[in-house]
Amino acid sequence: FIMLAGATTWIAACAGMTALVVRRLSLARLSHSSFLRLFPLFMFRQLVLPCHFDPDVTFASFVAEGDNSRVVEAVASFGSSAAVSLYLWGESGVGKSHLLRAYAGSGSEAVFLDLSQVASLGASGEEGLAGFVSEFGGDGVVLFDGLEGLCGARLVAAVVFHIYNRLKVAGGRLVVSGSGPLAGLDWLLPDLRSRLMAGLSFELRPPGDGVLRAILLKLARDRQVRLSDAVVDYLMVRLPRRVVDVVAAFESLDKAALVEKKPMTVPMAKRVLNL
Repeated sequence: FIMLAGATTWIAACAGMTALVVRRLSLARLSHSSFLRLFPLFMFRQLVLPCHFDPDVTFASFVAEGDNSRVVEAVASFGSSAAVSLYLWGESGVGKSHLLRAYAGSGSEAVFLDLSQVASLGASGEEGLAGFVSEFGGDGVVLFDGLEGLCGARLVAAVVFHIYNRLKVAGGRLVVSGSGPLAGLDWLLPDLRSRLMAGLSFELRPPGDGVLRAILLKLARDRQVRLSDAVVDYLMVRLPRRVVDVVAAFESLDKAALVEKKPMTVPMAKRVLNL
């Protein structure tokens, strides 16, 4: 999806993609025409749908323990750091996008982009990023999700490098997520990689069973539904050890319970989730 924001308005363009989010940028600094240049006009018109920022995607709502708790604190306090950039890496499903969106929603003037989606647009994505650079003052925060999306997209990587330089000069910040440590990204534009390596870097590790159990219980509390220990134990033994899978399983169970007007039970979990 794509979110464009004025002072109080959010507009999103959705096409089955995790995408571009702009939060609280004034129209004087980031005009609507800049985003029309990011996509062909016919595509843009087909994608625009109303959408709202999710206030539940915050640092406080991110369940973590041990090293991951310290990573959350580091990302949350990045604004007080002297570093220009912060790189957050880890395997898929550990919560990197959550933390980036939490930072975007923490009060800073911020822009969030999914690099894989921008790169997949080819020339349109390059043109859109170039148009963005021409109007972005550089004193805000830019968040790039999915650095691996730049693999094979050297022109987009060059524009990202230019954005980094603009941020550094103007006192802005860059937060980037990726699937692996920077030292192993031999395909990345050397100048961009060296700049990111000069900044902060943290690994977000897969959550342990205690965290996944806590996430299930928190989801149940937030929805004000009862989730028995028997159901939690059943899910913990059978679900993949990824936050996204745990959340998806709960959502499916909650929907089934509402439709059937019954509490969540082990038989229901077995039937609905095919476990």
